[in-house]
Amino acid sequence: MNIETKANNLLKKILQMNFTKSRVVYYKTEIRKVGLYEDIDDRVEYLNSLERKIEREYKRKIEKSV
Repeated sequence: MNIETKANNLLKKILQMNFTKSRVVYYKTEIRKVGLYEDIDDRVEYLNSLERKIEREYKRKIEKSV
């Protein structure tokens, strides 16, 4: 999977998780930062870490609401 596809999928995932508008804007900004990395491996690593961070935050959000 190429980096653009992975970033777009991550963005779609964020939108489906019903985060607040400010969190969505924050994560969009974080996804855009991927372009600052020169090395492809660094870009993939950054996207993966961002995805894990989003998953953890979503999990906490769900636990709080229960």
